[in-house]
Amino acid sequence: MKKHLLTLLAVLSLGIGTAQESYEAGFNEGNAEDLPKEWVQNRYENFKPYGTVRIVDAPFAETKYKKAAEVCGSESKAVDLILQRQIPVSAGDIIAIEAAFKTNAGSEARFGFYGSSKKGFNEYDARNFKAISNDWDKRVAILEIKKPETETVKIFVSAKPGTKVLYSHVKITRLDKKQSFYYSTVQSKKLFQELAKGNNLARGKKVTFQPEPRYPLTAAGGTDATDLTDGRFASSNLIWFEKEAVGFEGAHNGASITVDLGKVQSVKKGIIRLQGGRMQDYATAFPDVLEVWVSKDGVHSYLAAKLTKLKAMEMEFSNWKDLYYLPESEDNTGVPYVYPFSLDIKADARFITFRSPVYRLRSMFSDELAVIEASSSDRAQPDYNSVYKTEPRFINHGSIMIYPKMDTFYIAENVYLPNYLYADSLLKENTGKFSYAIDLPQEVTFQPSKAWPADTRRLGRTETKNGRTILYFEPKDSLKNFLAVQQYGFGPFYFSVDHAEKIPAQEKYVIFTTYYNGRKALEVRRGIEFLKMPEVPQLKQLDISLWLEERFKDAPDYHKTSKKTGFTTEMFFPRSVEDARKFLPLVLEAKKQGKKIRLELEPTQRLWVRWKDRNTYRCIGSENDLRSVCLAYRGEEYLKTVEEIRDIVKILPTDTITFDIENWEPNRMNASINQCPRCKEAKEKAGISTWVEYFEKFQADYVKKYAEAAREGAKQAGRPIPRIGYYALAPDTAYRCLEGPVSLLGYRYLYPDYSNEIQKSYYGRSSAGAHHMMRRISKEIGNPFILVPWLSGGTGAICTVPYSYRTEQHVLETLMNGAGGIQFYSRKSFESPLDYYYLARALSMLAPYENILMKGSLDESLTGSDPNMLYTARKLGRKILFLAGNYERRKKADAVLSLNNIKSVQTLSPSPKATLNDGKVRILVEPDSFGLYLIEI
Repeated sequence: MKKHLLTLLAVLSLGIGTAQESYEAGFNEGNAEDLPKEWVQNRYENFKPYGTVRIVDAPFAETKYKKAAEVCGSESKAVDLILQRQIPVSAGDIIAIEAAFKTNAGSEARFGFYGSSKKGFNEYDARNFKAISNDWDKRVAILEIKKPETETVKIFVSAKPGTKVLYSHVKITRLDKKQSFYYSTVQSKKLFQELAKGNNLARGKKVTFQPEPRYPLTAAGGTDATDLTDGRFASSNLIWFEKEAVGFEGAHNGASITVDLGKVQSVKKGIIRLQGGRMQDYATAFPDVLEVWVSKDGVHSYLAAKLTKLKAMEMEFSNWKDLYYLPESEDNTGVPYVYPFSLDIKADARFITFRSPVYRLRSMFSDELAVIEASSSDRAQPDYNSVYKTEPRFINHGSIMIYPKMDTFYIAENVYLPNYLYADSLLKENTGKFSYAIDLPQEVTFQPSKAWPADTRRLGRTETKNGRTILYFEPKDSLKNFLAVQQYGFGPFYFSVDHAEKIPAQEKYVIFTTYYNGRKALEVRRGIEFLKMPEVPQLKQLDISLWLEERFKDAPDYHKTSKKTGFTTEMFFPRSVEDARKFLPLVLEAKKQGKKIRLELEPTQRLWVRWKDRNTYRCIGSENDLRSVCLAYRGEEYLKTVEEIRDIVKILPTDTITFDIENWEPNRMNASINQCPRCKEAKEKAGISTWVEYFEKFQADYVKKYAEAAREGAKQAGRPIPRIGYYALAPDTAYRCLEGPVSLLGYRYLYPDYSNEIQKSYYGRSSAGAHHMMRRISKEIGNPFILVPWLSGGTGAICTVPYSYRTEQHVLETLMNGAGGIQFYSRKSFESPLDYYYLARALSMLAPYENILMKGSLDESLTGSDPNMLYTARKLGRKILFLAGNYERRKKADAVLSLNNIKSVQTLSPSPKATLNDGKVRILVEPDSFGLYLIEI
């Protein structure tokens, strides 16, 4: 928890001033009966009957705070413990109060301030913080002094009636003016009003949304349609609590807010207040991308402006034209605030749409927007209405369209690789008949796939004319059923071309046309780029595989294509003995093709499929939770599952087995603690004192029988014992139960005796994140043959903004930093040939140097002169494979390597060539890219 405060203070000070006048106070000087002199319990009459406060021994982590105040509310009254130090303040000041506390999960800590004027107490503010576990927690409250007469404040911590909270210490920081600006509700409103000077064309107009903003607290009263144009602000920065705001949560395809001005009018700019401050996916963050679109007819929309969020290291590029930076914490303990975003429009329009297009936008909250009328001088500017010279898109089309996620449609040359498409329906009803067509150059060939759900891609007829081929698809079911199946895209569509050079430039496009109830709906046009796939030499040591179920393995020349793109290992997913028998010919064919075999087994998930009418294997009290698995149960279902593993491995020859066990997340462990007498009895019988130890030991004991069964199956079949791995198993992977963090599957009891692999998972989009995670794990493990992590392709574990080029960066960082292979999840994260292209390009660069990767050592002393780059050096003998990452930066990097007396350097990547002068190497790396080099010393 210590890092949370450090992160927040770093954010507050970074580029916007330095935090001032901090004061920290704890309870080390007190004893059981006497508080430290600077603390007093609030004894005002309205706190009767008084609760209790005493000092107890309760060390907070590895800090100087060894004691804590145990604050206990009475049955009917809260208890306030006041710090007597008076902090001078004035109206508009912002104070940050950080408190370390411990209470029962779900209970709340509360802390804040009492303000005083010359006449006495006159102001009060506080925040409640719900504990996520029974362990220590640390949170920060940002509070604003609002009354002009307030001169000083005193900090207090509190326990609600009937609760007990331990407080280790508090830290109070009065922020300077630059810092206060961001967290001041007054300043934020003033800035909005300043930006919105002029005639606000949106005032009083109704707003429509896509999707509907159904966040319960902001939707209260049913006024969302007018909340953003009524001129009223939320009262605090916590606008998700207020019905004056509008809130999106779980907006999986982004969120759009559209204002209808009633008629085409002259528009200068749009302003919208948004909440942010936290960068975690599951919290409130400012949007990665914010766009404003304009339309005259409500169908054809044009992109007027786009703001992209910068990271802190590149805040100097923030210009609020196309790039912006605002300080945010990097975890969920940061403090949210509201900021007005202003985007230039400079066009005549009726419909104005503010849009955050990022997939899996966790939440977005706003309480007011404005659309400012353009003046005559604005309209006289040469770029006024220039937006209409760009290609239109369908943002608020009211119809049905299909499209590829990226602006370019990619097709590989001489090999069939999958494309996935997406459907966007804004129809008011969807029970009718739906069909679609794909119009391509006639040189492009198409191979149908029977992979599920083939009914969404049922080819009706093919038409060839004017050098084009049009494929007409007629899905079997209604649009409603089609949409239900394609929530995360539909495919695969296998296209290829043999002689792309023969296609005229003007013909390199594709048109996706939709039809509804026999009538043409919309056309979407994209340019085509044909890819020459890199050749990947046969990999002999690296273990590269893709989560691709058997039902999707009908691609043309499947094994040839798979090997050509760099996959060395074939995954199979037998869920029963019957599956194993059915898959045996496929496994044997894969082995014949030179593939290694990896079985992916899900024995605990198999329980509720095989015995869906039973609940004996579930925790008592969780009988209705299908995924509940009681760690104390070893009855019939468990024993038969173990036998099934043995029999599957006896049938299928395999090199490696991955057990995917995802049944003991925090909520299920907490259910065991709270209501399962069988778990409690097993814990007591085993003489285990804590629930953390119980979960770790019993999880390991439960699943190690799976490994034993797999080994026995191979032994009975007379085959070599396969390697065993468990999904996500790693030294630092843990879930938190009520008592604290529990290592996944009891790592220390499972590895290395029952697990031969470490399978850390990383589905993030940051290449720097992949670098740091793999290096941290590999330094602890020290053996590339053991570390085989899970990654996703460029589009993410399920779907997100396509970053296909990051696939290449993640592969390089993972394998250079100590992994001996990669398991990719899943097939859908490779949603176009571009993902396969970048995978193949990365592996083709590394293939000649497998020995350096697998047998070389990590040399962290070899770096470069640019501190903002990431450097990785793997050394074997006199050769060094060197990777320099210039990720997520907007300027070219120029660095000199720290190593002297270099004999030669070879640039392996497409980046500018490295230069060697007097034994020193200089490298140039493009923005958001990398350089890979072979160095000889």
